[in-house]
Amino acid sequence: MTGIEKFATIEWIGVVRNGGSNAATSMSSKLPPYDRDMPSKEFEALARAHRPWSRMLWAMVAVVGLIAIGIGLVEAREPGTIDHLLGQSSEQTATVTGFEEVPWCDRNNRDRYTIAWEQDGVARTGDIRVCGEPWAIGDQVRIWSTSAGEPSKSSPLTMRVVTGLLVVGLAVTTAMFWRARRRVRRAAAAALDNTWQPRTIPTTGRPDEPNFRFLSPDPPRNRKRDWQRIIFSAKSNVRSDANVRGRLFIDEVRSGRLRGLSLHGTDDGDRVWRWHG
Repeated sequence: MTGIEKFATIEWIGVVRNGGSNAATSMSSKLPPYDRDMPSKEFEALARAHRPWSRMLWAMVAVVGLIAIGIGLVEAREPGTIDHLLGQSSEQTATVTGFEEVPWCDRNNRDRYTIAWEQDGVARTGDIRVCGEPWAIGDQVRIWSTSAGEPSKSSPLTMRVVTGLLVVGLAVTTAMFWRARRRVRRAAAAALDNTWQPRTIPTTGRPDEPNFRFLSPDPPRNRKRDWQRIIFSAKSNVRSDANVRGRLFIDEVRSGRLRGLSLHGTDDGDRVWRWHG
């Protein structure tokens, strides 16, 4: 039996004798610091607690890499796409000088329109491949041309907005993962080097069971999703009743919600470390 378990047994006798929420409140104030002696497996689990967020960061790197490859493939297929996307294209008026229709128009096989225009005093020609465009030879059409003379039928505005939103989304997501990883590493390091100073809340039951309760005057929120991110779990071979007494050691309770690193221990020997967003 650990030091916490011995202490908790004595304290809960006092709770039963005194009765009421005042006793539970008193117990919360008299609970000792968490048991700093931990098994090696528990130590190792805390030392690598940040790894899920590291994997998320690597996944973001992979996503960026795939996007870069995709853009490169589009550029190889349709030269001038990147310049067009980066705003290095200008609106021009061109004349349709030729038309080649395909028997069946699809993504890889489109009608080809040959166009001619003048840009910065230089006569240019190029091809635009589209499906279903009612252009005829001699029509004046609006295009966007890069400095290299690569024409495009569509305005870059929509593409830029979509690209901008994608970049912002990736940046925000990466920043969130990075910040969470740093917080997890800092909290786990404090638990490992004996500088962790958690808040202690007495409990009854187990967090993954319906009858779990906080024994405090102002209990935090208790929802199933609050307990899902488990860092390490050691279940006792000796299971007592469902209303087993326990303690939750938690970094902080903010706006009624659990935040940061937590350790929940029960009087029958369960120990579960979790992270709360």
